[in-house]
Amino acid sequence: MDAAGGGAGGTDGGSQGCNVLRETNLQGSVLEHLQGVPDAASCCGQCQQDPGCNVWVYCQSAGGCGDWPYRLCTLKRQPVGAGGRPMLVSYGAGPGVPWTSGYIVQGDGAGGGSPSGPQPQRAVPPSPAGAGDLRGAPPAGQAPSATQAVQLLPGL
Repeated sequence: MDAAGGGAGGTDGGSQGCNVLRETNLQGSVLEHLQGVPDAASCCGQCQQDPGCNVWVYCQSAGGCGDWPYRLCTLKRQPVGAGGRPMLVSYGAGPGVPWTSGYIVQGDGAGGGSPSGPQPQRAVPPSPAGAGDLRGAPPAGQAPSATQAVQLLPGL
């Protein structure tokens, strides 16, 4: 896996434990799709209310995000690394990615790292529109091959 470059996606420390990654489409096992969520902060709030959620993805583009509608909030779960921080594996990050993502550090967050957190990692290349795939991870105990992961992306 390649780590996303330092300039890819903006990172904002958020209020109430929300850590925002602009222009980023984080992967994860989908817990729930919520439509009509007014903004990214509200999406993060929804994630905080779900004990299984540690990452979220929000479509803030008025034209939608690929096949996904405007104001869609997707609650997800990623494996947790050091300090209770999700691994931050991403479908894509940087200019042209219409998604805003975020993560919640679970536990006390002890374990180091900068306050803004690590940069997301890119596991598969983004689709031409940066839309990625929100269907989530394969069944428990199965990981997609690199070929399967790429086949999940629209337009490839």
